[in-house]
Amino acid sequence: MKCPYCFQIVPENNYKCPHCGKVIKTEMDPPQHHPVPGHRRSFNFTPFLFIVIVVGLAVIGFMMLQEGKKDRQDNNPNQVSGSYQPGERIDLQYLLAPGKTTIFDFYSKYCGPCLKISPRLERLDELNDDIEVVKIDINRKNVQGIDWNSPVARQYKLRSIPYFIIYDPSGQRSHKGSSASRQVYEYLKEKRI
Repeated sequence: MKCPYCFQIVPENNYKCPHCGKVIKTEMDPPQHHPVPGHRRSFNFTPFLFIVIVVGLAVIGFMMLQEGKKDRQDNNPNQVSGSYQPGERIDLQYLLAPGKTTIFDFYSKYCGPCLKISPRLERLDELNDDIEVVKIDINRKNVQGIDWNSPVARQYKLRSIPYFIIYDPSGQRSHKGSSASRQVYEYLKEKRI
């Protein structure tokens, strides 16, 4: 009998080639493909198919998560969306909630008080069907620190944030600046937020 690996003669009942040390199967063992030089190995599609399915499911799951995140942002009344770029000029009249009191919260992610009051404002928005809170980021992209020179900060002459402007349900501006801040804190106090 010849070793299928080194092609040397091997005694009949040996399971191991004395020349190359490889394990040799006998004719009583089920036939298997041996990696013989020049012999092309057959491709097993099972692991490949498994990997394709796992990667496909991961991609689909990621896309579904991104779509859900986008839906939450689109449905979140606290987030200005659409073509608005953070820090750019904005016309508040287009963002008013018809028939509701609209509170515009000018903020920056670099402002500690803004970050502190943000969850309370979101809660106020959730608990009141007649109040809508719209958050407006004054920072342009890639600007570190509070962007006091952004177009929207100059448009509304912002000197401190958080800065609030409140419109009543009829669409008329009712409060801005310190007057609006007092009104916002009054709303939070009424709802015990």
